[in-house]
Amino acid sequence: MRKLLERLEAGGLDEMAQSTRESLPKSAFVFPDRRDFPIQDEKHAILALRYATTGFRIRKEDVPVVIKAVKKRWGTNDEVKAAAKRFGLDW
Repeated sequence: MRKLLERLEAGGLDEMAQSTRESLPKSAFVFPDRRDFPIQDEKHAILALRYATTGFRIRKEDVPVVIKAVKKRWGTNDEVKAAAKRFGLDW
């Protein structure tokens, strides 16, 4: 997981392939209508938090919505909690 966080911080993760994004159920996204911010797994939940805390690729008004959705779905996951703490979030 540390390597994932390091890659996230360095901007080294590619966008999800469109075919993969289309194959996910709407429930996998924070914003299902626009199929934005997938949080179907730990990696994407952490990535969503990183984007929310840096303002990268996210609208300002979407930040609290993303954080709340990740916390609701992944709030008890140790890796996600550690990433949230590392990103300066009060988890």
